[in-house]
Amino acid sequence: LVLPTHRLFRGPDGLTCEQIKAKLGDAFDVRPAGEGSQEAPQVWEEIETADNQGALGLFSKKDNRWLLATITPAGRAQMAKLAPDVLVERMVTGAAAELIVGLTSDSQFGLGLVVGAGGILTELLKDSVTFLLPTSRAEIERGLKTLKVWKLVEGFRGKSGDAAAVIAAIEAVGAFAEMHRGLIAELDVNPLLVLPDGAVAVDALIRMRRP
Repeated sequence: LVLPTHRLFRGPDGLTCEQIKAKLGDAFDVRPAGEGSQEAPQVWEEIETADNQGALGLFSKKDNRWLLATITPAGRAQMAKLAPDVLVERMVTGAAAELIVGLTSDSQFGLGLVVGAGGILTELLKDSVTFLLPTSRAEIERGLKTLKVWKLVEGFRGKSGDAAAVIAAIEAVGAFAEMHRGLIAELDVNPLLVLPDGAVAVDALIRMRRP
């Protein structure tokens, strides 16, 4: 299952390095990390490979400089009030469709995957199909074609999505569910963004039972 690129954060346009530092306050220790274009990959690679766990690379377009921001004990204390862990991910854009992939359990039929229109359309369209596990690629392909939202993946108004990547993502979720049968209390991937060249799970909830 493909996830968004994470850890990278670029500062808002128009802010100087000092303004970025001021906005972050005492939650981050900020220090210079080199000059270069906002898109210069070598600068971020140096930051990423320098054993900077939990660090963020920020770019000031106004100063044309990179900064390295490392969370401080004060910052950890602030974030601990919200959640034990914080994940920063790159925003994924350009999706042809949004899907939901969830797990359901029935006392008579057993474990199944529910796939349908995702994002804000989940409750509005109520457009879904259920695959009993274990399932096959052929069954997944047949089921997806019954969805109204699948028309967006096949192609609508000059835009289409990567159907093969969607099927691979569903198979991955199904394999995980099979591997942990009886141990999953809740599983939802919503939305699974269908891109022209891939499918990315930008939000997911997995709650496990204790064995």
